[in-house]
Amino acid sequence: SPFQLYEIASSKTIRLLLNDLGIKFPVVHGCNVRVDVKEESKHQFGWHQDAISLLGSKSMYTYWIPLGEVSKTMGSIQIIPGSHSRGIYPVKARDPDLADESKSSNLIISSEINQDHSKIIEAKPGTIIVLHPLLIHRSYYPDQSHPPRRTVLLRVDELDDVEHRNRGYKTS
Repeated sequence: SPFQLYEIASSKTIRLLLNDLGIKFPVVHGCNVRVDVKEESKHQFGWHQDAISLLGSKSMYTYWIPLGEVSKTMGSIQIIPGSHSRGIYPVKARDPDLADESKSSNLIISSEINQDHSKIIEAKPGTIIVLHPLLIHRSYYPDQSHPPRRTVLLRVDELDDVEHRNRGYKTS
């Protein structure tokens, strides 16, 4: 329910994480429950950076909280460790018919991604995984069938971020 999502967003643990990340004036950019089914590939995200594909700021952190076990066999997210320190990558529309600005979540990285050192996140239910806004990542689904992957996504922006303010606090 929306109330339970608010409890997660305002929990002491999240507030402490925000403090550790230097977010002084947090504003919830988005908070939802996502259900991913392997067979619904149109909802699977390719390689992307949240700050670009979600029109947040470079101070927008994503808290990805699995509601069930995530792993290589159950489905998860795949990340490129250290990629957040390499800046913004060029993007292209995943679906050209949805390429306008209102469909920013359609933007995926256009260059080839070296997956040699990629990592698939493995975590127990309720683990809070913090994603830097420039970390390159994507949905990961194993080849074999698996139960739907359910996660809570909480995105928090820095209200005082100059770049975000100058862009009119746009969100996707």
